[in-house]
Amino acid sequence: MSNRYKSDDFPRCLSCTRRWAGDTCRFQGVRVLYRDSKGELRDVDFVSEPVGDAPHMQYPKQWNIPPRDEHLLRVMTVATHGLLDILRQEREHLNRPNLIRRVRETDCRATCDTCLTSVFAGSWICTSCGREACSDCHDKVVEICNDPEKKQRTLDASPFFLTCTRKQEHTAEHYRPISRFYPHELQKTIEDMEQLAYRYGSSPPSVPPELSPPSDRTSSADSLHPSPGSLALPLPRGNSSHPALNGSPYLTSPDVTNSSLHEERPRYCPKLPDVSDFGLGYHPVRMFHTHDLLPEAFRALWAEGEPIAVEGLLERSAIPWTPQYFMQEFGTEVCVVIECQTDANKRVTVEEFFQKFGEYTDRDGCWKLKDWPSVTDFKSVFPKLYEDFMRIVPMPDYARRDGVLNISSHFPANALGPDLGPKMYNAFASDMEPGSKGSTKLHMDMADAVNIMHFATSRPDGGEGGAVWDIFRSQDSDAVRKFLRSRFKDKCPAGADPIHQQLYYLDRELLAALKAEHGVVSCRVYQRPGEAVFIPAGCAHQVCNLSDCIKVAVDFVSPENIERCENLTREFQAQTWKEDVLQLKTMLWYAWQSCSRLVRR
Repeated sequence: MSNRYKSDDFPRCLSCTRRWAGDTCRFQGVRVLYRDSKGELRDVDFVSEPVGDAPHMQYPKQWNIPPRDEHLLRVMTVATHGLLDILRQEREHLNRPNLIRRVRETDCRATCDTCLTSVFAGSWICTSCGREACSDCHDKVVEICNDPEKKQRTLDASPFFLTCTRKQEHTAEHYRPISRFYPHELQKTIEDMEQLAYRYGSSPPSVPPELSPPSDRTSSADSLHPSPGSLALPLPRGNSSHPALNGSPYLTSPDVTNSSLHEERPRYCPKLPDVSDFGLGYHPVRMFHTHDLLPEAFRALWAEGEPIAVEGLLERSAIPWTPQYFMQEFGTEVCVVIECQTDANKRVTVEEFFQKFGEYTDRDGCWKLKDWPSVTDFKSVFPKLYEDFMRIVPMPDYARRDGVLNISSHFPANALGPDLGPKMYNAFASDMEPGSKGSTKLHMDMADAVNIMHFATSRPDGGEGGAVWDIFRSQDSDAVRKFLRSRFKDKCPAGADPIHQQLYYLDRELLAALKAEHGVVSCRVYQRPGEAVFIPAGCAHQVCNLSDCIKVAVDFVSPENIERCENLTREFQAQTWKEDVLQLKTMLWYAWQSCSRLVRR
């Protein structure tokens, strides 16, 4: 395509100029070229109506359990909370002059070419190079083009911010508004969301009727008998708790907290024998046996952003997740392993990596095989392991890929969704001594996660094997950032986020200094084989294997943590090297559409 139009007197788009593999022409389906009878270009225009029909989205039809009204209500409520204002703004965006319309992509992720945030609504496209800008980046273009001093400061920090085609600079005049929404679909969704919000209080924020005094509950005939074609979702009955549209997307009822969390002897994650905690006084982490973890107790803790540990998972496992198993089944496959202390990498076979498990003498480093498989879907490569993992994962309504309360489970099969795992994390033993980089450096995930340890050798000293997790509460994140910036000034330039850089591990001396200088300690988990660790979105965490370990992790998006995921998306937006693969707003849109179809059936 690039060479075909190379000699024509009109600009080629960013993709056609770069000719990156897998990228498509930015003007495909939106730009029209008018030629005369001699084939010479006479005019260029853009479409005001999308070319072709909207794609038929293949929404899922099965979940881990059949969705009930309470599940649909919770998902649709958080979607309303996260999208209603954005959709109202998009409705205004559709009225902008010179609007360009395009069909929503299914085979690629639409992202802002400047900040790499996923594009959902309110975006703009350059008519010269096809570069797309989110509303925030477009507003910045408009701002700096009218202020020479701000423009120069922006270009000093980001030299390519205004780069267009043919060595030109972008101006506000280059951009035209673009939308992927059909007006009737957008308006219908807004009306249905407003109806849902009205039925649970006049408008967001509000509290659902089962959490309000009886005198406040609506009893009008209109609310009990929706109009034809509207969302005929029944009002909740009984004592079960339901989501709310106020500051936290989900509220737990008072009886949940009293009955499930304040039992006489709550259990906390125990230490590994003979492993020092260095006297730092960590925040305790609740521990449950998998048979005793009730959904109400999980939701109450999860809504508070607390990590949770679960034991007894291997009782239901049917596959031995051992080094011998992987050497036998996948030994000849080639993989890339990374040295934890230096980040050096090398290619080895699976057998060469796993045969060193438990052999602590004559090692040439602390190596890990992470994110395995790195590219291919885990389910496709390891179908038996996938089924076994999904069989034992605790809180399956949340954590399974098809979990009925996992917001990402509604992503259509024919759309390019986020890769949330599962992924394997296999690593040699490390330590927490000064200068150590641990096994996994301090970082934050964009979504919730659960990590299950399937196997561990004994420690080098013969003690019980396992791993040490340091999980920091989300409210302590700024203090951790301040500490890292003061300690690693040379590695953390201005504007960089030291947590999202994923360069640091807080060894025992740094943990002690963090407590002394900022009063911050971690939630510490000593993980053993058969135990899972739930990490809420927005909690920075790091891991140190005390022995050689085999673990599997999967990400998920829970109703309780949508707000934290939104905050993380904004944080990553400032780190322009990291693409927004979660696509949270698009995910909420698909979740709403999926649930709406189930409600109307």
